[in-house]
Amino acid sequence: MRKIFLLAVILFTFKSFGQTYTVGIIRNYYGGCHGGKTWSLTGSNLIGSGSFITAGITNATYTTVPLSSSYELTTNFTCTPLGPATLDCLDNTTTSQSAAELIKGNLIESGGCAGSVSIIEFRPNNMSIVSNKSSICTGEQLDFVISSPAGFPNEAYHWQFSIDNQATWTDVPSPFNFNPIPNFSINNLLGANYENYFNEQIYFRLGYDQNRPFSNVISITYSPCGPTISNIAFVGPECNGDIVKSLAITFAQKLNSTIGEKLAFLTVCDITSNSTMRMQINGPVSYPDDTKTYTYNTSDLQQLETGHYYKIRYQAQITDPDDSSKTILTGVLDSPAALNFLNTDPLKMEFKITNYSQPSCFGGNDGTAEIQILSGQSPYHFYKDGVELTGASQPTLNNGKYYITGLQEKTYNIMVTDSKKCIDKTAND
Repeated sequence: MRKIFLLAVILFTFKSFGQTYTVGIIRNYYGGCHGGKTWSLTGSNLIGSGSFITAGITNATYTTVPLSSSYELTTNFTCTPLGPATLDCLDNTTTSQSAAELIKGNLIESGGCAGSVSIIEFRPNNMSIVSNKSSICTGEQLDFVISSPAGFPNEAYHWQFSIDNQATWTDVPSPFNFNPIPNFSINNLLGANYENYFNEQIYFRLGYDQNRPFSNVISITYSPCGPTISNIAFVGPECNGDIVKSLAITFAQKLNSTIGEKLAFLTVCDITSNSTMRMQINGPVSYPDDTKTYTYNTSDLQQLETGHYYKIRYQAQITDPDDSSKTILTGVLDSPAALNFLNTDPLKMEFKITNYSQPSCFGGNDGTAEIQILSGQSPYHFYKDGVELTGASQPTLNNGKYYITGLQEKTYNIMVTDSKKCIDKTAND
């Protein structure tokens, strides 16, 4: 059976311009050096250079630094002593770092006996995000246009998002990051509690840490675009190996009949087994306005894996406003994580006849059968030839085994059931 659902994938396109970086440096001259005391910053070409003149700290910013695979800081000191307060040293130091590491914030310093020079800022220029939409349904695709130069290392495309009005920024998980055309869903970002952020704004940007933005900020309103689930009433199988007994799903909202809203599909999703789909109902699916509850028909119930957790996954659809004969798929939703349910098979009802004795004389009725219960849920019920043994004929329990007495010399059909009336499905006739 084909299972159709959309993921909230964020797609991106590019507009290309010239690529440059902004690089900020800080120079710190300690003083006391008579002689050569120079510094330089280079990439594929010389970016900046000069001499240490006045003791203290000075800054410089280069706003159109051409792309290079790596960048290099060099300091040269040839200090000749002219007295006890002057330096006598010779230092030539070079430190380099790749552009990718500098973008990530792994900055460098080069220094010697009389001073140092450090890169304190390194960011790509003209990184701009434009959104074609201001809101997104769960399951709906969204286009972002990145008006930024192509050719930066992938580390420049480090995506971050904020769910608290930009108070804090969170990195998009690494499997989906460092990519100029990333492929991630809202669920990848928000996890199992994504429904807590319905009708809230989610902010996106390129950058690192909390205070290193590379781009503008785009805000998107995240909407369910479909009814949400408020309760799941699940009753597991009564006997081991049976189908589940019942499943009813209650929604928080009525279906919006004005726009022809229905459910395109409804399925039980096995969380333990990599979201395997079970018990799928293909739409259009509807439910009553008063109860807002969809109850599975008995014919749609199936056996589920014992010990596995499950959730409900579904997708809404509406009538195409431009063509009433067509539908538009909207939000793909999962039931809230708090409503996940566990399917547990009851203990298997199993017994065996461990011993029996014939009547002591011909035509007698003092034969016995010894029965051991291997598993099941007590209390147990015993049947002889289809008739339950009760009262005085009820088996006696001794040393963990049950004894049926008063048997004649004949073949009996013995059956044992547990408290749920489950039978031993493997018992021999």
